[in-house]
Amino acid sequence: MSSTEQTVQCPICHGAFLVVGTAGTVQTVICPHCRQLVAVSFAVAFAESPKSDTEFLPHAASGGSAAVAPKAPATPYLAPWETPGVQAAVPGPADVPPSAPHTATTPVASDACDAATATSGETQAVKSLWNRLAEARWLRGTLVVAGTLVVAGVVFWLGSIFLRRSGLESAGEADAHRRLPVARPSKSSRELLEGHWSDATRVSLKLGAFEVSVKSAELGPVLGRDEARRPVTVYDLALTVRIEIRNRADDTVEYVSWYAEAVKGGSIGVDLVDNTGRQYPLVAIPEELDVKGHTPSASLDRGQRVSDILVFHVPPEVKKEQVKEFFLWLDVAAIGGEGELRFRFPASWIRNW
Repeated sequence: MSSTEQTVQCPICHGAFLVVGTAGTVQTVICPHCRQLVAVSFAVAFAESPKSDTEFLPHAASGGSAAVAPKAPATPYLAPWETPGVQAAVPGPADVPPSAPHTATTPVASDACDAATATSGETQAVKSLWNRLAEARWLRGTLVVAGTLVVAGVVFWLGSIFLRRSGLESAGEADAHRRLPVARPSKSSRELLEGHWSDATRVSLKLGAFEVSVKSAELGPVLGRDEARRPVTVYDLALTVRIEIRNRADDTVEYVSWYAEAVKGGSIGVDLVDNTGRQYPLVAIPEELDVKGHTPSASLDRGQRVSDILVFHVPPEVKKEQVKEFFLWLDVAAIGGEGELRFRFPASWIRNW
């Protein structure tokens, strides 16, 4: 078979283009204008002259309904105006049938395809840019949060340094208070361990106008305030015993803390000893110090109560595992009464012991 070439008009965009193929075959080509598939039939050239078009139409006299198929089409079915065996030129404006659009409009389809492709590319570019911006916003938010945390940490650190430096004066005064004197015991350990002792964890003792009970005991630093109302550590490590005093008389009585006698240096009538015979001296707290839990004096009506503390020095050589029990001796004469009070409590009852 011989090759032939012919001009084809696209039935979709009506654009004309030249196609080269094998005569007598039907091939599918792509329109260069709209990029659509187009079927093209290549005609076979005959020596004799072409028959009239009526040969390919149904026979009028036969009355049949079937069409007679052409034996050899003279021209491609997409270009019926071309003459068989003649190379057709690209049709101009005058050759285009009136129903077909002007050839000047043919490139519009290609331009539309190119515009659609460009629009799709622009859309993808916009989406990609938007995703990058979203990632940038997320990263920026993360950096802002991290920066805020860092700034807060730095501010907290600087504030703690400032507070520590501002409290140096108070710390210096606290060092002076840690060297507070301790009172001498009024009784020997042998005298203290003799006699009857009441369980401080279960009962309270009544003597004269007062009823005294031991509420708790704790090992640790003693806190307070100085003359300028600044917080200070009064004593580094001490055994603090909290007691409660109630007026059981009909008249108003004046309570004066055992520390009033301790500051004067007299016989205060407060002693503490453990089961090994070691004595714990009472720390003499000055009156100008406002110690947490300490009540220097109070006027008590009938049934009224007041809380106070007793602070004892704990020597560093004390072996806590050997201490099982404590004995507290109180002379009621130090607070205006008569007689003595004897309490005992286990070491396990002391907080942080």
